[in-house]
Amino acid sequence: MHHIRLAAGIEIRPPVKSARFILEHEQARRLSEPIADDLVACVAQATDAHLCLVGALLEPGQMLSPDQAPWNAMIEIGRLNQNLEPGITIIGSHQGQPARAQLAPLKSPPDGLFICLPLLLSIGADQSEALETVLEQTLFDQGGLKPPSLGTLHELTGLEPVHGQFMTLTDLMALTKMQLAAAGLDAFWAPVEHALLQPDRSFDTELPAGLHVFWNTQSKRFEIDFLTFDQARLNSDDYALWLRAFRQTTALLDTHWIKWQCTNRSAHCTIEPQGRWLAETAAASAQEDASVWIQQLNGPGLVAYTTVDNSRLKHYYPLNGAAITDLEQHFIAKEKNLIRSAGWHEREGRLQTPAIDSNP
Repeated sequence: MHHIRLAAGIEIRPPVKSARFILEHEQARRLSEPIADDLVACVAQATDAHLCLVGALLEPGQMLSPDQAPWNAMIEIGRLNQNLEPGITIIGSHQGQPARAQLAPLKSPPDGLFICLPLLLSIGADQSEALETVLEQTLFDQGGLKPPSLGTLHELTGLEPVHGQFMTLTDLMALTKMQLAAAGLDAFWAPVEHALLQPDRSFDTELPAGLHVFWNTQSKRFEIDFLTFDQARLNSDDYALWLRAFRQTTALLDTHWIKWQCTNRSAHCTIEPQGRWLAETAAASAQEDASVWIQQLNGPGLVAYTTVDNSRLKHYYPLNGAAITDLEQHFIAKEKNLIRSAGWHEREGRLQTPAIDSNP
């Protein structure tokens, strides 16, 4: 059997707290009936295939994710690799528990207002090419969800749909790329596209602002060379651009649940074992102050924390958003006091504290 990956993409209004994004089996069965009718009304050849529907509303990033997408779990749970007659297989949850983690939203509520209902069409390999061609040519332009489907969705979930549209996985990928381009972020799409389409091929490139990323084909993750302010040898404005490029890239990878880790070969830098932050040992300091200074830049905001350890300045760079809280707890545990500085302090190309740089 050949499996064609589809989605019913649904634009929704901001959800109420009681909204549901995962359906019980009977609820998924009720939704499958109008969904199947809409699909056949658009592409009559779909009746030659076996449709599988999951009662879960997922974010586009999860639908495209190499590790968290629902497709393999759907094939396994629905036993879709055997010879199947045309019909429908429904996969719902049981008392709110999905059969696999990939068959439920990884975040609820989702970050955005566009969600997807996963669908698979399974058909014999000799018929698959013709059906796939028709779906690619037809769905995105003509495959709108009709009122019965949207009304049933509203009744079962409490969500208020604005519009629904069938699409192939290729359509969904193209739509995501187009939305990034509209936001001026299309230059950061290349790593995501590589991880989704060519995970077994190497990828080594430089993104905007000089950010270097490398795809490790063995671990199936991106390695990103993280540069501290001193290492980058850039002025404040240019380092702010570099840091924004880093954060935009990692945020996009996180949105698609694509693995990444930071690397740094300097003997003065250590990356925390869980990859949450990078610690850089810098200049000697006569201070014995237990304070922590917060270094900031216009644009990216917080850049690093600076403290004194063993008579040396030490800069801590958070590598993801969650690391900020973890770092502050780390300092509190060491009985250090956080002091919010007025801004970034430079002197002779080195990151300094307000107490050291008296004329920032």
